[in-house]
Amino acid sequence: MNGFAVPLREEHCQFLHKTLLPLHTHRSLSLYYSQLAFCVLQFVEKDPRLADPVLAYLCRHWPKHNSQKEVMLWGEVEEILETSLELTEATVLLLGKQLAASLHSPHFQVIERCLLLWNGEAFRHLLATHRQSLFPLILPPMIRHSKQHWNK
Repeated sequence: MNGFAVPLREEHCQFLHKTLLPLHTHRSLSLYYSQLAFCVLQFVEKDPRLADPVLAYLCRHWPKHNSQKEVMLWGEVEEILETSLELTEATVLLLGKQLAASLHSPHFQVIERCLLLWNGEAFRHLLATHRQSLFPLILPPMIRHSKQHWNK
């Protein structure tokens, strides 16, 4: 990825969309995840406009019952957010809905990883910029879990 010229050529973007992103849905993701996340992040660093479609893809194909994958993906989302501060409202809403769903998780590591997002400057900027649409999605699950979750 380091050898790709900027601006990225169309076939490189197609490689990202048709080859790299679908690898996030494979059963054995944990075997090659760090290399995959590095490659995707390289694309986003070269062209920050790719953050929108990458985050939208990840949200649409989020694992439903695999907490290990969820924790890994939240780390990747955080890195992408640090690279690109400008996202469309549609992507921000998808991200907010996924965050709210992850905050409902019975697995404490998923919730803990979601809460760690708040430490990052990029996430706080995203919240400040889109607070009208994000806070109504995020706060109810946080309040509910603070009272009901089995792991205090």
